Amino acid sequence: MSHGVRTTILCELVARTLGLSRVTEEDDFLALGGDSLTAVRLANLIRAEVGADITVREVIDHRTIGALRAVVERAPAAAAPATAGDGAGPRPALAQRSLLLLALLDGNAAAHTVPLAWHLSGPLDRAALRAAADDLAGRHEVLRTLHSAVEGVPVARGVDFRPAFQVEQIDEREAEERLDTLTGYRFDLAVEAPLRLWLLALGPAEHLLLLLTHRAAADEATLDVLTRDLGAAYTARVAGRRLPGPAARPAGQADLALRQDAFLQAGPAADRLRARAALLTGMPDELTLPYDRPRSAAGSTRGAETLLRVDAVTHRAVRELAGSVRGTVFMVVQAAVAVLLHRLGAGEDIPLGTLAEGRGAADLHETAGPFSNPLVLRTDLSGAPSFSALLARIRPTLLDAIADLDIPFELLVDAVNPPRSPARHPLFQVLVTVGSADRARLRMSGVQARPHRTPPAPVRYDLAFAFTERFAPGGAPDGIDLMIRHRADLFDGATVAGIGDRLLRVLAATTADPDRPVGAVEVLAPAERHRILAEWSSAHPAFEVPATTLPALLEAQAARSPDRSAVQMGDTVLTYAQLNSRANRLARYLVAEGVGPESVVALMMERSVDVIVALWATLKAGGAYLPIDPAYPGDRIAFMRTDAAPVLTLTEPVGDDRLGHLPATDLTDADRLAPLRPGHPVYVIYTSGSTGRPKAVIMPGSAMVSLLGWYGTHLTPGRMAQYSSLSFDTSAFEVLWATTSGGALVVPPEEARRDVDLFACWLRDHDVHDMNLPNLVLDALCESAERTGTRLPELRMIAQGGEALTLSPRLKAFFENPRRRLDNYYGPTETHLAVAHSFPARGADWPARALLGRPIGNMRGYVLDGWLRPVPAGVVGELYLAGAQLSRGYLNRPAATAERFVASPFDRPGSRMYRTGDLVRWTGDGYLVFLGRADQQVKIRGYRIELGEIESVLRRHPAVAQAVVLAAPSRAGTKRLVAYVVPAAGPVDATALRAHVAGALPDHMVPWAFVGLERMPLTPNQKLDRAALPEQSREAAGRPPRTGAERTLCRVFGEVLGVPGVAADDSFFALGGSSLRAAELAARLATALGTEPPLRLLFEQPTPAGLAAHLFPAEPSGPAPEADRRSRSHRPEMRTETLSKFFSDLLECGNVSERDNFFALGGDSLTATRLLNRIRDEFEVEVSLKSLFENPTPAGMSAVLDQARPARARAAVGRPKAITRRTHS
Repeated sequence: MSHGVRTTILCELVARTLGLSRVTEEDDFLALGGDSLTAVRLANLIRAEVGADITVREVIDHRTIGALRAVVERAPAAAAPATAGDGAGPRPALAQRSLLLLALLDGNAAAHTVPLAWHLSGPLDRAALRAAADDLAGRHEVLRTLHSAVEGVPVARGVDFRPAFQVEQIDEREAEERLDTLTGYRFDLAVEAPLRLWLLALGPAEHLLLLLTHRAAADEATLDVLTRDLGAAYTARVAGRRLPGPAARPAGQADLALRQDAFLQAGPAADRLRARAALLTGMPDELTLPYDRPRSAAGSTRGAETLLRVDAVTHRAVRELAGSVRGTVFMVVQAAVAVLLHRLGAGEDIPLGTLAEGRGAADLHETAGPFSNPLVLRTDLSGAPSFSALLARIRPTLLDAIADLDIPFELLVDAVNPPRSPARHPLFQVLVTVGSADRARLRMSGVQARPHRTPPAPVRYDLAFAFTERFAPGGAPDGIDLMIRHRADLFDGATVAGIGDRLLRVLAATTADPDRPVGAVEVLAPAERHRILAEWSSAHPAFEVPATTLPALLEAQAARSPDRSAVQMGDTVLTYAQLNSRANRLARYLVAEGVGPESVVALMMERSVDVIVALWATLKAGGAYLPIDPAYPGDRIAFMRTDAAPVLTLTEPVGDDRLGHLPATDLTDADRLAPLRPGHPVYVIYTSGSTGRPKAVIMPGSAMVSLLGWYGTHLTPGRMAQYSSLSFDTSAFEVLWATTSGGALVVPPEEARRDVDLFACWLRDHDVHDMNLPNLVLDALCESAERTGTRLPELRMIAQGGEALTLSPRLKAFFENPRRRLDNYYGPTETHLAVAHSFPARGADWPARALLGRPIGNMRGYVLDGWLRPVPAGVVGELYLAGAQLSRGYLNRPAATAERFVASPFDRPGSRMYRTGDLVRWTGDGYLVFLGRADQQVKIRGYRIELGEIESVLRRHPAVAQAVVLAAPSRAGTKRLVAYVVPAAGPVDATALRAHVAGALPDHMVPWAFVGLERMPLTPNQKLDRAALPEQSREAAGRPPRTGAERTLCRVFGEVLGVPGVAADDSFFALGGSSLRAAELAARLATALGTEPPLRLLFEQPTPAGLAAHLFPAEPSGPAPEADRRSRSHRPEMRTETLSKFFSDLLECGNVSERDNFFALGGDSLTATRLLNRIRDEFEVEVSLKSLFENPTPAGMSAVLDQARPARARAAVGRPKAITRRTHS
């Protein structure tokens, strides 16, 4: 073949591929509109018609016809494609088998219907159209094939078939509704072939034509084939003839199946598959996207569409950039989508997908069928590359993926073996495609046919970005249509519209400046940025902070209401005048002892009125108070005193013998060692440190004056409970607000703080109206009032702070009283209160999930990414706080201060902001939602999990009073979810709770174990004590089956997979099962059990135990066998060291010696009960609470254990009495 002939043929093939009328030798394939995926089709055409075996990479690298001809001339000869022969019947290829399986799996056949619709204008020959439909079915074998499954294996059968053709007369006003109904038609492929047509007559010369087929018979390219063939067949019939058949037998699914078999049997195939799978190993199983709703367990394919347009200027820039890097338009838009998702919180490892022409040989190009093959494109954004550098990474990745296009996607999924779920697409959930506007048109003799929009098609992907290039008549880029399809169960349309707008900005910015780092690309519109930074970040109006001090505020209030009660504990009451005068005398004593501004006084006193006096005296002297709980371990107390270096430590009230002679008048600067200024410290409070060494936060007086100013606009004075420990910064709010506002501070005794029933009675007896409680204590208070019938006083204001708030049904019911108000307060110790939210008056009006709220007056909250850029609403970011309530930083920790208190790029020069380490997001109307800690992100099987989401679902179950979910390590080193549940009544029913969660959340969010607790363990500050939750363990071999159904299921699992010894909680897919083998398993189970499980159920409940619970819920499980219980064969020695560790763990007090007293270290009845439960679990003996009171040291308890009686088996009925009761199944 001469140069000229080859050149002519190549020009014709390029023109045919791109839909152009003429191509010259100098033309550039990519400049003409070619891209990575059309290059696949061109390479296939060259193999078929020129006989040269060239690669897609060679097409991309040699873009002009002349350069490509040189490649073709030296290329090896292409092998002829294998054919199944004329006698071969229909046989499904791998992609078709997978699609048929998905159709069975969904239980919603309408989700797999593919519609095409046209508006026909002009005189229509209905008989010719009916005959054309017959011709269409006769021309394409896949349209006259039935599909069924035999023992889970898809089987195809060819039939003589006339497609259904129905004519309806319809009013034009009803046409869209009828079209919507018809596109929801459900094919039953076992009894009908996948082709139906409806002709809706709107008038004598106006019709709507709807063609429906099935995804098991058609891909995107098939729709063009059917459109061309239907128009040609109609035109031929109108002319009195039939559409001529192809010159040779057309290739079909059987041929593709034969070629796939040959590929799989070839030696290199397995190596290529392993290599491709290795490239995808470790990538996220699911991207973190700004979803409006969590993914459900079952998922949905209900879709919606958003249409946008890339302007011509950006289109030209896209093509120019692609040409400059020897790339394609697809590479540029792939990079832009990856950058956008990265900036929206998806991370640095972004798997995207696209659909490539999978027909391979040219003899399949005009054949209908599902030939497209998904490609997985792993996009690496690590190391903050520029956009041009990212393109340089993407180019070889894409070309290598295309080179492996003949590897069926179904086999790749099985090789990578990601966690399976019917709720999402495997390996990728975001699709990117690039196409041309020159799609096939329906050309019918004498009739004008215009494409007619059909209702949004079912969506298999979370997001699908479809780019369609448009060109002006002269060939110049004229803009890109962008259609974004999304899953309506996950996203709102407004959210997707915002994503699309940001993508347009990313495209414009990156093509204008490709050397810009991707992290510096702005995704917010100017108006959106202004709304977030100027409106949301400082939602409450700022106010002027008076240049005053805390002592001045108390003194002013004492002057206004000298005889009003200020502080009360039991029968001891101090008026404002008494509080002020006693504090003045003690302050003068402190000044004489060397206390002044910038000095520290340690308050190591029991809860009392006297400690409140000492606190105010310290402030009046100009010092900062350091609270030290006397129950702290000696080592911690010694560290705090050494680190803070207090001038004085008060351990008891200073007597009148030392104070009586001192004046009771207010101190002035002349009385102090130095003038007191608003910026001087008022307290030093220690908080936990990541290194195990606590950090002391220094809070200036001006911050607290600002905070009290905001409280004055938000609250009214009342009787405030001083519930919090002074070592917890919330106590500063309680003390300072109550005693400077004209309210009364009411101090409960320690026993009331430790027992919620006593606390409820104390509130009633002391008529307390206002309080600040941690979430768990508040929930327990509601439970106590309900259980005991204690009539609580009119609680005007209850603030929850210190931990994430969960809105339990009990809490909502408690606040049905409209005179009760719940505020959610948020603020780390480093800022005190920074964000607040008041809930509606009635609990029934509350949202499902607690809002964190908005920044309070004089505070600003910024939700930022790793580049300190604000993120859009719905996107997870880290919360930074700025404003008047910031502390100075950490005492004696300059490095830690510099790390957490950073310069603010949004405020005046020199301003700081505090990096909280908390992950939050903005709602669409400017409220903050708390998601968790940045340093405690939980990932299970590759998914980033919000534990609060699971807890919220659990608390909605009527049998659950409280619930906490943790990620616990398994023996294999992986993490499993464990739910700790305090039941409302009766024992924990793990099966019911598991089914409840599985009905609302995906499989990877269903806890592996449920643990019943009598009550949640709390720290001394009354927060959840996560470290005290009992550990979960299990045998590495897995749980053996307990019931007949489980035994049968384990046996069938093993037979299908060839795996011996399947455990009841082994996952079918973790053992090597695939989507296709799941159908075989369903068929085998139908024979073995007499009932066929829905295929979807195998994905939702992939373990024998889960399946048995759903298929046979009434079958009793019986007691857990001994192998499933914690092994007791080797009891630990009853050593003092073990007991010392128990003391230390439960009381959070560091090293404990054998003579340390449990109760002196801070133990109470609750922690004592937990200790006894631990002793029982560890040593299998019964020990009474009386024994612990009489022998409260590790050495004493060790002697008691020697004489203790063996523990009895616990009954599994009634309310759980022990904190460590476990339920595994």
